[in-house]
Amino acid sequence: MVWIIVIRDAIITLLRSYAEYKGKPVETSKLAKIKTFVQFVIICYLLILYVAQNTQSLRENYGELIHALLNYSLVYSMMVVVTALTLWTGISHIIVNWKTIRELYGTSDKTTQTD
Repeated sequence: MVWIIVIRDAIITLLRSYAEYKGKPVETSKLAKIKTFVQFVIICYLLILYVAQNTQSLRENYGELIHALLNYSLVYSMMVVVTALTLWTGISHIIVNWKTIRELYGTSDKTTQTD
């Protein structure tokens, strides 16, 4: 799941950077912005709980809660949601910006007809 997220984000970032360089900005959807926010929230959630789990006083006082919040099924479900959002927004991003992408690489949707 993490590889899918990293690959998607790298491709879209490279596309956006190249488009900016060529003076053809690429649109970002509201859903893609929400996806990024959700990614950050989950990363912070996991980091905070990991630190709590590895801090003796927190582990002694809140060990059961920390363990419950790091439940495999819960973490896995969060990752599935983020991965699905990542795939959906990546595909959507390419579809919405297809015309710009084609222009960036010098191809056109117009076909030439010969007489």
